[in-house]
Amino acid sequence: MVSKYEELYTAAISGKMNRRQVLKRAFALGLTIPAISALLAACEDDNSDDSEAAAEPESDDSEEEVAEEDEEEEAEEAEEGEDDLDEPDEVESDLDVSRADAFLEDDGWEYEGDDRIEGPYDGEADTLNGAGATFPAVLYSRWFHEYEQVTGVRVNYQSIGSGGGIAAISDQTVDFGGTDGPMNDEQLENAAGGNIFHIPVAMGAVVPTYNIPELGYEEPLRFTADTLAGIYLGDITEWNDPALVEENPQLEEIDQPILVVHRSDGSGTTFIFVDYLAAVSEEWADNVGVGTSVNWPTGIGGNGNEGVAGEVVQNDYSIGYVELIYALQNDLGVGTVQNQSGNFILPDTGSVTAAAAGFADSIDPNLRDRIVDAPGDDSYPISGFTWLLAYENMDDEEKGIALTRMLWWCVTDAQRWNSGLGYARVPEEIVDLAKELIQDIKVDGEPIFPGE
Repeated sequence: MVSKYEELYTAAISGKMNRRQVLKRAFALGLTIPAISALLAACEDDNSDDSEAAAEPESDDSEEEVAEEDEEEEAEEAEEGEDDLDEPDEVESDLDVSRADAFLEDDGWEYEGDDRIEGPYDGEADTLNGAGATFPAVLYSRWFHEYEQVTGVRVNYQSIGSGGGIAAISDQTVDFGGTDGPMNDEQLENAAGGNIFHIPVAMGAVVPTYNIPELGYEEPLRFTADTLAGIYLGDITEWNDPALVEENPQLEEIDQPILVVHRSDGSGTTFIFVDYLAAVSEEWADNVGVGTSVNWPTGIGGNGNEGVAGEVVQNDYSIGYVELIYALQNDLGVGTVQNQSGNFILPDTGSVTAAAAGFADSIDPNLRDRIVDAPGDDSYPISGFTWLLAYENMDDEEKGIALTRMLWWCVTDAQRWNSGLGYARVPEEIVDLAKELIQDIKVDGEPIFPGE
């Protein structure tokens, strides 16, 4: 059974409804801000609020239904008041769970520590506002719905992209930011409120996806560091190149040029992918570098994960890269990637967690380190953290209490939902370091976290 959220998401991502129509329907359904942000991020760009990009039958029906639902919503608010949020929250939680169950099963993990966040806390703010990375938007939507049920604190998160999250926390226009790429030294120095902590709360993988009609996906292709870098540098241009055939004998008869696909927009996904290429290829590091967007040596661009995936699906003999969660949700074929130990690893949440664990003994205590090309037999090499960003020194006691408790919950109890929604859990060794940072957040020079 398809939920109303899934129908709305499909209409948004296909362009059958424009941003204005999606926004009105989302409010009519009672979705919270994180869920609405995820929907708007899925919309195709409009030139005006009255865009005619929607299919006409869908558009007319949608407008009538939205009008009816708006009237019903206004009537309900008049009777019940705006503070009655039981029905909207109930809908959002159910929708998120159904989306997760469609492609992954919950592994049953639960946090067993005795330092759990339980119930409201006197003196904490009742609202927190954040903005940033789109990659974890689905996860945050579920988390913050659950967190409000536990503590009564409403957390509003706008998925505007990692760059926007860094800018927002740097300008102090939000209480916390979100990013898939760590802030650099210059960004930290220019932050208006001083030093910013990076709290890793989840991990994801970037995976190679390809379209070779003769092969299918039953036997995934095997990519080494040299072959992936060679393809994206434009040095390997044919599928039957000897370097590829060495690990993939089935490619010997595929005498076809490789069509390279990359992101055309700036993204944390690109950051992780090119960070890996720079780590394994000196030529890439010297000539292309690392960033949320780069000057690609070859290939065509696609906007967002859906744009890259669309180009790969539509073009035979192509290769691209997408986030693991996107590949899982859309049944895309992915290749294995050789890690430092020489093993070809199929990306999944377990191999991503193993990548972070591989760096646990050597990671910088500030937790800004990247985890690409990680050591360890089971580590998937193109993995990355997503971080929540918080100031080390705050000036609002109520906000400080609420923020530190929320961050603590994110690295403890909240991890139970990561796997079910396609994200990897942060390993215990890294969680312990994150807790130390949270306990170092201060108001007027004094630690503000009210826990241990």
